[in-house]
Amino acid sequence: MAQRLAVLIDGENVCGDFADEIFARVNLLGVAPVRRVYGDFSNGSLKGWTGMVAKHGVIPQQVFHNEKNAADIALIIDAMDMLPSGRLDGFCIVSSDSDFAALATRIREKGLNAYGFHRGQKLEAWRESYTALFRLDDAPQIQDDRMAIALTKAIQQASRDGWASFSELGKHLHARDHDHTTLSKLLRATSGFDIDWKKSRIKLAS
Repeated sequence: MAQRLAVLIDGENVCGDFADEIFARVNLLGVAPVRRVYGDFSNGSLKGWTGMVAKHGVIPQQVFHNEKNAADIALIIDAMDMLPSGRLDGFCIVSSDSDFAALATRIREKGLNAYGFHRGQKLEAWRESYTALFRLDDAPQIQDDRMAIALTKAIQQASRDGWASFSELGKHLHARDHDHTTLSKLLRATSGFDIDWKKSRIKLAS
């Protein structure tokens, strides 16, 4: 069954030009019944998101700048409200702001996945706070993400005590998810995972 995700976008940090790329990546992760973008839409500064709201079914969350970081606070409050609902498997936090790393950590503590979407190198130091971190670029590497996402899903399905044996992993990994002819070639072409070659097992990076 596909993951059910909440996509929460800091619209004042990531512009609407990246909407197509964001949701192309989200669709690889699962289904997103919750899609929200936060910011002050009253002054025209978020006009890049206007056309994308209808296209991707995103609900704009109007936040007036009555206090510093008002949009960030609204996003975090919504995430914390949704966290105990039991209706979601994870969150996609779209922002290059490192302040959301603490939210990602809390989400993972509760047993859900926290996926970060960002620009540049700002969040690289906080990579371990997230289940996976995806960089939004002008020339996106969607295929690389497809492979990493497919491998993450397969490990979660096949793992015991966090580790998944290569033999069990192969049962859950479909050839259509990658372009490598053997599992060994696939694993050698990836990063962000802990691989124990002697015991033929793999787990998500700790």
